[in-house]
Amino acid sequence: MMEPLGALVSRCASEVGDGVLLEFEGATLTYAEFDQATTRMARQLQTIGMTKGDRVGLLFPNGFDYPVCWVAAAKLGAIVVPVNPRYQRDDLAYVLTDAGVAAVLTTSTAVSRLKEARAFARARWEICLIDGVEADVDLRDVPESTEALPSVHIDDLLNLQYTSGTTGFPKGCKLTHGYWHNLGRRSVELTRATDADVIICAQPFYYVDPQWTLVMTLLARARMVLLPRFSASGFWKSATDAGATLFYCVGTMPNMLMAQPIGAWERAHKLRVIYCSGIDPVQHRAFEERWGVRWREAFGMTETGVDIGVDIDDATSVGSGTLGVVLPGKRATILDPVGAEMPNGTVGELCLAGDQMMQGYWNKPEATAAAIRDGWFHTGDLARRDDAGRYYLVGRIKDMIRRGGENIAASEVEQAIGGHPAVAGVAV
Repeated sequence: MMEPLGALVSRCASEVGDGVLLEFEGATLTYAEFDQATTRMARQLQTIGMTKGDRVGLLFPNGFDYPVCWVAAAKLGAIVVPVNPRYQRDDLAYVLTDAGVAAVLTTSTAVSRLKEARAFARARWEICLIDGVEADVDLRDVPESTEALPSVHIDDLLNLQYTSGTTGFPKGCKLTHGYWHNLGRRSVELTRATDADVIICAQPFYYVDPQWTLVMTLLARARMVLLPRFSASGFWKSATDAGATLFYCVGTMPNMLMAQPIGAWERAHKLRVIYCSGIDPVQHRAFEERWGVRWREAFGMTETGVDIGVDIDDATSVGSGTLGVVLPGKRATILDPVGAEMPNGTVGELCLAGDQMMQGYWNKPEATAAAIRDGWFHTGDLARRDDAGRYYLVGRIKDMIRRGGENIAASEVEQAIGGHPAVAGVAV
């Protein structure tokens, strides 16, 4: 049964109660405590005037704050705008103004940057703190509303998830409650997650990955251990201490782990499988041999969720470079520049379709129309398909910059550099 995120949290709390849902640096939140905390925050946001459909920015380092505020907004029917904690004035001003946020929930460490960005953008969003008083609203002093929370439906928007893609400034992907539920469910099926699993997460929570990991954890009735950040030198000890059984990462992470000296902790873990996007096929077998755990590929995008993956038991994928096969409920094809389907073995653009994808880009109908044509989302990735239905990435149609697994459009960097008074011209 598909249900909005807030309803899912409440149902899980009624079933699991005192079972631990989240763990961070030794502190824990049970399912029941998480449900109570998110309802309390939703009612506080209601007190300060926020309601269904309002956009609210979340700017937090990893910890309990982001997931609590995310689900609180979900229960209120508000639309969350995740914000990169590293953003400075220009990036903050662009994203928060483009989304039309009514408020930003954050900590005291970000107040000065947000005030600077607000003045620069001539905007009026409220800065709401959960840990201090040097802002417009100190949520610690806000009482809970006694009004009923609005009704929330599976097709209501939950996130404007900003992603750069390869051209232009970041675009807000319109993601519904159903998108997140479907992505979490599909991840449970791919990883075979159960209530016996401990899922460790090292990515920043404003990424899509920790968010769908939380939904996957809820659906499996499992436990999620969130790390402050990814540390190549400390990861295996963290995984061992947590008793982690599942981990998802991006392709830069295993290469960083391989560069570390061999240590005692890297074979003491209980991980049964690691899913990764962008596994280096040359090193793939070495990953499994060194760390004694299966590595499997999964492919997806913010716009589409998870689309293609390798089965846990498919050892033939190791070192092959395959993304896997299309997952149930999704469709994929290879198209030529005029939109004709290409035969197996030939290279063209990977295009995706299926249930619970983004509803388009926020306030950007032309970009939406350019990305979704004839029912297919055009990824910009060059790929091929073999006769067994397995897909392989070949390259990108347009240039882009990758930083820590994140897409950054060259035009963004050009704008930043070109804005300096000493720069006459720039090309990236």
